[in-house]
Amino acid sequence: SSSSATTTTMSSTSANATKPIGGDTSATLWTDKYAPASLSDLLGQGGARSPANKLKHWLNNWHKNYRRKDRKPLKSDDGWEKKAVFMHGAPGVGKTTTAKLVCQTCGYEAIELNASDTRSKKLLEQSISTLTGNSTMTQFYDSNAHARAQKIAIIFDEIDGIGGGDRGGIGEIVTLIKRTKVPIICIANETPQKLKTLRMYCFQLPFRKLDHEQIVKRMLGIGFKEGLKLNPILLRQIIEGANGDVRQVINNLYMWSRNGKDLRGKQVALAKDIKHAAKNISKTPWESVPKFFKPPANPKDNLKDLSDAFFQDYQMIPLFVQENYLKSSPATGSATRKLDAIARAAEAISDSDLMETVSREAMDFSTLPLFAYTSCIRPASFVRGSFRGRVDFSSWFGNNSKQKKFRRLSVELQQHTRTEISADANDMRLSYVPFMRQHLIAPLIMKETEGVKDVIEFMDSYHLTRIDYDSLNELSQLSGFDDPTKKVNTKTKSAFTRTYNKTGHMLPFAEHDIKKKKRVVTAGLEGDEDDEKDENDNDDVGGDGMIKQKGSGKGSKRKGTAKNSRGAATKKAKRAPKKRTAKKKQK
Repeated sequence: SSSSATTTTMSSTSANATKPIGGDTSATLWTDKYAPASLSDLLGQGGARSPANKLKHWLNNWHKNYRRKDRKPLKSDDGWEKKAVFMHGAPGVGKTTTAKLVCQTCGYEAIELNASDTRSKKLLEQSISTLTGNSTMTQFYDSNAHARAQKIAIIFDEIDGIGGGDRGGIGEIVTLIKRTKVPIICIANETPQKLKTLRMYCFQLPFRKLDHEQIVKRMLGIGFKEGLKLNPILLRQIIEGANGDVRQVINNLYMWSRNGKDLRGKQVALAKDIKHAAKNISKTPWESVPKFFKPPANPKDNLKDLSDAFFQDYQMIPLFVQENYLKSSPATGSATRKLDAIARAAEAISDSDLMETVSREAMDFSTLPLFAYTSCIRPASFVRGSFRGRVDFSSWFGNNSKQKKFRRLSVELQQHTRTEISADANDMRLSYVPFMRQHLIAPLIMKETEGVKDVIEFMDSYHLTRIDYDSLNELSQLSGFDDPTKKVNTKTKSAFTRTYNKTGHMLPFAEHDIKKKKRVVTAGLEGDEDDEKDENDNDDVGGDGMIKQKGSGKGSKRKGTAKNSRGAATKKAKRAPKKRTAKKKQK
């Protein structure tokens, strides 16, 4: 059944666990034959702060930390407050193997669910929820009626692959983590947005890519045991083609060794197979951009490789090249030649920007290969050499967002003052904003609290709101210049805000104020209608000219709440005896 399939006990990962078929050792897959048998066999996990050692410490202390009462949502270095761990990294770096070996070392029995299992909400409720709700597992038995180990750990492998067929799976896993009584290990290659909530409840263990030299040494050892004749240069090409995936490198060596043990003699023929066996993995701009500025290892294939790097994200890569091309400098040449190279690179970027504008207006995306050359490959070729520092994120996004915001503020100011001035949004920003700011700030600096009245009168004459006051200051403040609003003392600012809120302002437009509102039931008014009152608005509206004030009649009196009524009745009862005593004295 599906429930028994999901609780299958994982076998040991030792080298002796896999038996050769028919006694022939050559028929055994090398990924099983040379699988790590202990934590010391893992690549890149020898450090004290390695993910494997962190996971081991977390598992050994899980049950002790589970009973702690001070489990607060903190972000500690050892993850003691988390009931689950989230391991993520590139494929083939040893995440699943590490999880199984650590469970085996700590005395846990691992129950694994991977992409081949259906991990929907219904299935998880039926099978796994039973396991997570039991701290002692001696009463659980497998399909062969054998008692399970006392400690178990649940491994959700390839959790980023949960898709449409596993409806509600992520949410159910989060629910299991909240109420689990056994440790849960989640493994993923990537961290998409859909796993954001899950990661909040897990101890993060990122796995970095393995060093290629470490993989070369391990592969040379395997080749020596199998009698292969390997060339370290050929090995590095195989590792780069597999993008550091150890599992794929071992499988490729196993496949090519079937036709002969001497791989050095077939190096030229294997070069084509290495290209076909290359692993296609999407790379971030931080990984793709440095390729444009480094000297090519193979000039013949350089143009194709750079074009592939451009199409990793053809919208982001040109912006990153423009942001970082000044960090690269030619390897040789005088300072004058370097400046000339930078000028030519800037001109090439400018030309590509014109080409992109024309292509986008015509919706002609067939010119993207040409745009890859003009926007990235050609500008980077002028300054190719040594790349200094890290790849910075493109500042275009922040500047573009700021431009849209300033444009919106200019339009709002123009609309609010259009009854008094005749200008569009551009004229408003260039001509009126500096003039208005001077009349709004100078009185507060020179006269302090005495200048508050002048500022408010100026704002009312142009129908400016309190929000417009802040917009004017933000629009006219240029980078590199002192902010005059900092010269206004705190007392003056408070007096200005208080006076403006208490004063009525006649506006020729409806002011939109988005606030949380609560319903306040009133009585004594005509029709007993509900009155909406701002939750944070405690200002007196008596001086607001836009609000019609009602007379002091019976209809304008509001009944208090039940609490106030009881309080008033109690006070009257206390005062009543005093009044009677005073009347007796008068008699």
